[in-house]
Amino acid sequence: MKSLLAHKYPSARLEEIEAEVYRFYLEAHDPERQITKKPARPNLVRHTRYIPVAVRRAVWQRDEGRCVHQYANGERCSSTYGVQIDPRYLFSQGGRSDRLDNLRLLCRVHNQLEAERELGKLTMDRIRMKKQTGPTFPKVERLGFQNIQ
Repeated sequence: MKSLLAHKYPSARLEEIEAEVYRFYLEAHDPERQITKKPARPNLVRHTRYIPVAVRRAVWQRDEGRCVHQYANGERCSSTYGVQIDPRYLFSQGGRSDRLDNLRLLCRVHNQLEAERELGKLTMDRIRMKKQTGPTFPKVERLGFQNIQ
């Protein structure tokens, strides 16, 4: 269960996992919580980052839910923890998110390694630094408010 919720709850405390299981169960079985489905839209061909559910499932099935990174000696990583769908060709370089041959499963470590290889270590370090510091907000004084202590 912990590995299934690794993306949503990296710390994976027992209380969070139990709450997620209960929420999922209620959504599936409580008639008052049933979401009304919208009518299907016609298939529009768009270049988008969105990965269709059918393609997502096919990638997981093809890669057997394991990381497909190959080491120099030819062995496969095969980690099942924190596995992410990764594009071989980036969206910004014309890669398609709806094509099975452009997508693969990588564990977080190898996904970061591939990103560094593709975008460069300096770019990835900047991205990681932004995520650590979080968004920047204007100082309260600039908005005309006084600091309340």
